This record gives sequence, structure tokens and C-alpha cells, in this order.
Amino acid sequence: NMGINIGIVTGIAAISRIKVTYIGEQGHAGTVPMNLRKDVTLALAETILKVREVVLATNANAVGTVGYIKIEPNVPNVIPGKVDFIIEIRSIHAKLKKELMANTLKQINNISKKYNVNSRVQIIVDEIPTLIDKQIVALIESSAKNLGYSTYRMISGAGHDASYMARITKIGMLFIPNRGGSHNPNEKTDLEDIIRGTKTLTNILKTLSE
Repeated sequence: NMGINIGIVTGIAAISRIKVTYIGEQGHAGTVPMNLRKDVTLALAETILKVREVVLATNANAVGTVGYIKIEPNVPNVIPGKVDFIIEIRSIHAKLKKELMANTLKQINNISKKYNVNSRVQIIVDEIPTLIDKQIVALIESSAKNLGYSTYRMISGAGHDASYMARITKIGMLFIPNRGGSHNPNEKTDLEDIIRGTKTLTNILKTLSE
């Protein structure tokens, strides 16, 4: 949307995931009074809203998602007795991500008490952010600008294999414009942008090989 030709990645956000299970009491949807229910759906709903609330308070320095939910028995006339879901938090700031994780775990505990359900939590992913070497960032920037392309320094919220390579060597990443989103069937990159990205990458490799 910015009309920029080349995005220069300065860091890759780290991912943390918490697997949460709420266990309540399964029952008939028509016979159990509302005030006597141990409904895991209510706990799930409030947890999702709390994740959004605590992450929004960071002023765009983190993102939070609940993208996996498995509820049992998942039929319309039964109060669910169990739900498994995964909370994912991403941030380039390690300290902030740690604080968000702690806050989220606290919220889960409070919510389980509020709705009289049991909770189990397991941290299944807990990565560290990747910061890209400043010399590599400058090289990508100059390689693009020498071709007359506009550039923009940015954080990658998506994870990449390069973050693992960064443990043993310097890495660099560049982005080209993509319309329609990512992980979306409508995503599309124009041929002209692919050519710009390829030419920039060629310039980078030439410089590194000298």
C-alpha cells in the first residue's frame, strides 16, 4: 500500500505458542440452568478477547492470534465440556514477548476461576527474535537504491528459515510487494516487482562475491 519497491528486513519477530485446555462439565443445552453451567466456551471467548486486549496495549509492537480451536463434543444441543486451543504471540522485542506471555498465563488462571473450569497450559514454542546485521541491511539498501528502487526498512512478522541460519552466519532478507495478503488464495505479486527483487538480489550477490 505504500508504493515501495523493496522492503529491507531488519529483524524477524519471535514466536511463542501456548496450548491451553479448559475442562468444564458437559451437559444438555436445554436442561442445565445458565447459572449452574461450567461452560468452557465462555472461558475460551473471554481468553481470546483478553489476548487481543493485552496485545493492542503494546501499540503495534506485538501481535496475538488464536488460530486453532478444538471443542468437544462440538454439537449444537450440548454444553461443551472441553476445549483445546493455541495462543500465538509474536514480537521483535524479547522482553515484551516475555511480559505478554506472563500476562496471558495470568489471565488464563483468572478466567478459569471466573467460569469454574479447570485449565491446563503448555508452552509448546518459545523462540527468540532475530536481528539482522546492520552491514547486511545497508548492503541490501544500497543495492536497491543503485538500481533506482525505493526502499523501506521493516520487521518481518512472519517466521523464516533464515532465522535458524542466523544462528551460524549473517543473514539478509528483502521483500517485494504482494497484494491480497499472505497465506491467502488472493495473494499476488506483479512480474515487475519480481524482476526488481531479482535484480536487487543479483546486485547483492555481485557485491558479496567481490
